Amino acid sequence: MGRSADVVATAGEMLDVVRALAQMDVGGVHRVDPAAGTLTLIAQRGLSPEFAEQIRVRPLDGSYVGEAARTGASS
Repeated sequence: MGRSADVVATAGEMLDVVRALAQMDVGGVHRVDPAAGTLTLIAQRGLSPEFAEQIRVRPLDGSYVGEAARTGASS
């Protein structure tokens, strides 16, 4: 998966593989910016354009994704 220096393209390719293996209809990859305290959606599949825009940038604190990124745990 690490063929490209383009993180966004690589995230999209990785998401396609994970979705296929997990048989998921939708998925997203967020980039963590600890300095800004935000999560930024960098790749998604299956989300409506409106919802993808709604969650494009969100606070790191107070979300399941942020908690998983902070602790390294998944639920």
